[in-house]
Amino acid sequence: MNKKVINYFLIGITLIINILTIQDSKASHVKGGWIGYEFKGPGTRLNTSKYSVTTYLYIDCHNENGFRDFVVLGIFDGQTKQQVFIDSVYITDLKPLKKNSFSVCINNPPEVCYNVYSYTTTVELENNYGGYNINVQLRARVANIVNIINSENTGISLFAQIPKDSYYNNSSPKFKFLDTVAICHNSVVDIPFSATDDDGDSLSYDFGPGLDATTYNDGYAIQMPIAPPYRQLDYAQDYSGFKPMGNSIVVDPQTGHISGLAPDKIGEYVIAVYVKEWRNGVLIDSTKKELQIDVTNCQLATANLNPTYINCTDYSFTFKNNFTTNDNLIYQWSFGDAPDNTIQSTDANPKHDYLDTGVYILKLKLGKALECLDSTTAIVKVYPGFFPYFKTENFCVTNPTNFIDSSYLKIGKITSWLWNFGDGITSTQRNTTHQYSQAGLYNTQLTIESDKGCIDSISNSVNIIDKIQLRLPFTDTLICNKDSITLSAAQIDNVVYNWTNETLQLNNFANTESIRVLPKKNTTYQIIGADSNCKDTAYVHVNVLSDVTIDAPDIEMCEGDSVQIFTTSPALVYNWTKVAGSDSLNDYKIPNPSTKITGNNIYALTAAYGTCTNTKEIHVYASPYPIVNAGIDTSICQDQSYQLTGNTDATNYQWKNGPNQYNYTVKPSVTTSYIFLGSNPNNYCKKTVADTIRIKVIRKIQVNIGKDTSLVFGQPITFTPNVIDSTVPIHYYWTPNKYLNIDTIKNPTAIIPKGIESIVYSLTAISAGNCLATDQIVLKVFQSNPDIFVPSAFSPNHDGKNDILRPIPLGLKKLDIFEVFNRWGERIYFTNVIGEGWDGTLNNKVQPSGSTFIYHIRATDYNNKIIDKKGTTVIIQ
Repeated sequence: MNKKVINYFLIGITLIINILTIQDSKASHVKGGWIGYEFKGPGTRLNTSKYSVTTYLYIDCHNENGFRDFVVLGIFDGQTKQQVFIDSVYITDLKPLKKNSFSVCINNPPEVCYNVYSYTTTVELENNYGGYNINVQLRARVANIVNIINSENTGISLFAQIPKDSYYNNSSPKFKFLDTVAICHNSVVDIPFSATDDDGDSLSYDFGPGLDATTYNDGYAIQMPIAPPYRQLDYAQDYSGFKPMGNSIVVDPQTGHISGLAPDKIGEYVIAVYVKEWRNGVLIDSTKKELQIDVTNCQLATANLNPTYINCTDYSFTFKNNFTTNDNLIYQWSFGDAPDNTIQSTDANPKHDYLDTGVYILKLKLGKALECLDSTTAIVKVYPGFFPYFKTENFCVTNPTNFIDSSYLKIGKITSWLWNFGDGITSTQRNTTHQYSQAGLYNTQLTIESDKGCIDSISNSVNIIDKIQLRLPFTDTLICNKDSITLSAAQIDNVVYNWTNETLQLNNFANTESIRVLPKKNTTYQIIGADSNCKDTAYVHVNVLSDVTIDAPDIEMCEGDSVQIFTTSPALVYNWTKVAGSDSLNDYKIPNPSTKITGNNIYALTAAYGTCTNTKEIHVYASPYPIVNAGIDTSICQDQSYQLTGNTDATNYQWKNGPNQYNYTVKPSVTTSYIFLGSNPNNYCKKTVADTIRIKVIRKIQVNIGKDTSLVFGQPITFTPNVIDSTVPIHYYWTPNKYLNIDTIKNPTAIIPKGIESIVYSLTAISAGNCLATDQIVLKVFQSNPDIFVPSAFSPNHDGKNDILRPIPLGLKKLDIFEVFNRWGERIYFTNVIGEGWDGTLNNKVQPSGSTFIYHIRATDYNNKIIDKKGTTVIIQ
């Protein structure tokens, strides 16, 4: 293995290690770059040359991740494409490029800033016959570049060429660093992509395709260089490498300046300019500079008008500059109908009315202070009184339709006509005919143009029919036999009408859409309308009335009610009059008036249809409602009865769901309403009147003072009766009232003196509905001090007698301990609740008869003194 191969192998291993250590954000902020080289003279070896090669990378100023300390530079034989050099080239220089000042002509100026990194190395190459290709590749670009498809998945490939043959002693063109240009959307641009050449060679410039990174190591910004050809970027629709910003941008082939009108769409665009180096007319090399240009929403102050303005309707115009900004620009308008250079308006969007017809020169000059001065002119044509109009005749599909131009113009003459018949057929004749193939609604249009440049259109809908559609205001009517009537159909152009009745042709009314007739009996008239072969037939039925009938019966009703008088009549005119009574109708001109009746009334109705009339009287009879009284609402206690007593002047009466009598005894279990009904079927007012009485049933009151109890004399006892009632309040009465603190409350306190061995207290509770209940309690009064007793024996045989060993308290406040032990000292029962006791069982087994047990009891009396006792008890079966 020779030394050269070993060196490239070691370099490759080093490059791979370097690339693996700089995995980053895919170089998404590399904006562009180019490669340049400079011939330094002969190399150290025979037939070699030495070159200084520099790669320039444009990085977004605000992207710290965009910085990389080296690139991988590859050089390939131009003929064999064999790699002759590859190495990591580290950064040697940094040049900030930032636009710090902007013209006042720019509104909303953008930030333009790059950091240009230089990577320079020296290489020694053999002088060969194929030249060399130099390449650096990086990934990837930013997303959403306007003119590139899926730009986030693309990279950039930079290249330069060292000439072949005898041109090896060449230095490449050097692009100037004039890249800080603000580009405003939809505005004029001038981007300098020019270069210089140290050898004095001629340079030419052209757009070309931007180049993608050919290799793809996803996740690594640095890509391995390769020999050409290089992958081209995929451009979006309407863009290409030769039209990177659309059709409005060009590059000057001699200067490299990019000019034209920037696109309206805001965003980044990839531009690649190829500079070709010519020596004595021979193309010796090509170098590419590629840069992502940012089109922003800034605006330039530019004067721009339409080439021509024309008004063919009136004398009024409103002008505006086609390129507008939000800056406070100065506008100077001259409308051409004043002396030269006269400023007629300084508004941004002036309105101007010309006094006469003619052609005028419009001038606009704008600026901002003494800068941004720009001006332009336009032609204004004033030719008012230009109105297109046309008429149509013959709409039957079997015949041609006539189109007649009736347009009007005040100045000049009409020079062209264009008819559009709505079915795809057109004509340029002034007046024309058109045969439609089928019936339907067609949107027709006439466009005319005058010799003054006026152009306007008018559209009309033309309904082509295959039959006449007669339209009659009515097809069935009624008249008096003394009257005449006009029959008519809506007029339709070019239609001939023919009327007939059931027996004869009405010759006196031929070819007219309207006739007047005086039939004496029911008659049907026929009308036929015809336009060539398009026809239609319609009928009118005339019913003849010899008399006006009125159907309106008399009315019987109750005083105070409202009534509507319903009449049936063919009449068209109604006139009511009040003959008798005091109740007025709501309307005396309608067939069915209404009123509120207070007594008997008589009304007369005169009904008319044409000259036929009739009159009829309608009687309204009224009597008062019957008086019905069921009684006043009341309350009763549960299980009580109540006698209902009704009262009425009606002849018919009864309790609903009850007897036909005034008095009715009921015993409801719940609150119930009872309805008393009355009516007078022989009077004018036959309605039934109802009255209701509500009987509220009050639930029984329940009183329970509690169980009889015992105590010692002088011991206070407070009664706590349980009272259940659905009403409030409740009244309480205790008897006797001896020894009670209060005898009219629910919870009085009694203190029984010595000497009274027992006493019975009664409590009577009365509810709000006067329902009452009574209960008693017996107090046994011991004539001793407070104490507690435990039986010495008990018999737990479930006979209901002395089954439980239960302490007997006298004057106690509370029970602290009651516990029972067997003879081995084991506690077998415990409680601290007064009234509870032991049932004689241990582990659910009744203890044998004759067994002796020890008890211990401790309690607190009502004086808060402790009573503590111990003793024995025996089970006796």
